[in-house]
Amino acid sequence: MYNNSRKTIAGFVAGAFLLVGVAVPMGVQAAAENYPSAFHARQAQKAQSSQRLAETFGVDAEEVQRYNTQGYSYKALGHASFLAKASGKPLSEVISLKTDNNSWKDVAQTLSITPEQRQAAHRDLTAAQLENRLQIPRQTSMRLLAAGHSGRDIALANLLAQKSTKSIDEVFLLHQSGTNWDYTATALGIDRESWQKDAQQLRSEFKTGTHSQRQ
Repeated sequence: MYNNSRKTIAGFVAGAFLLVGVAVPMGVQAAAENYPSAFHARQAQKAQSSQRLAETFGVDAEEVQRYNTQGYSYKALGHASFLAKASGKPLSEVISLKTDNNSWKDVAQTLSITPEQRQAAHRDLTAAQLENRLQIPRQTSMRLLAAGHSGRDIALANLLAQKSTKSIDEVFLLHQSGTNWDYTATALGIDRESWQKDAQQLRSEFKTGTHSQRQ
């Protein structure tokens, strides 16, 4: 079970990174020769990344930036922030449990995070991503996620709803007949080339941590 938990946690965090964009661009790092201007640009980028991560996971931006200054990568801070959100524990407590000799899976086990807590945190993060990226109302996303739909499927259904006269719920009813998304688009009379171009972009954005349960 915990092996699956490790993959699940990694997937959730990676998916959140797509939303918040916390990675420091390589171009900024490579511009060190322009010091001090590059240094200030990098610091500004880190402050922005810390703020976005904080807003996503509900942790303190200054605390995130302080840990980053101490040597914690944003990838590690993403794992810690997700576990803090799922467990309801302070970020500092989660960080204190991570050592060179254990994994984030071990930390999750120590925190006694249940599958239900992980799922709740995942749904909350996915709903935020759908709202921020696609303006899908949070209430709608949470309802569809609770019904078993993935974030990626919700994004694709929303795209088909926008391209047709159907509601997102009507699109899902049609899709549940055992068809794939391309066939659903064709059934709705949507131009195949236009659909596939836009759908490819959405599949890329919602690829990690929001795997579809239907094909």
